[in-house]
Amino acid sequence: MLYYRIDSLDGVNQLASERGYKNRDEITVSPEKMGDVYEAKVKSFFDEHLHEDEEIRYIRDGAGYFDVRSQGDEWIRVRLEKVCGPVLSVVSWCSSEKVRATS
Repeated sequence: MLYYRIDSLDGVNQLASERGYKNRDEITVSPEKMGDVYEAKVKSFFDEHLHEDEEIRYIRDGAGYFDVRSQGDEWIRVRLEKVCGPVLSVVSWCSSEKVRATS
């Protein structure tokens, strides 16, 4: 797992380019924005899953917790929130689950 403090979307774009990230999406986790899929999506955050590719988690509003398990089977909980744009980059073949998001 890599952790950066980046204060702009341009900085995130630069990091993504430097690390060769191919895909991108943006999600707003709220009942108002997600409608009928909100409950199912939030429940899926609690399921452990394997990341085959690196990915960036950039919090543009609110906050959230991410649990990440190392190859040595140790868990770390990371809190990310919109304060100077913290960025969590989940390295490939790393197991993780999203614990809770707040706004």
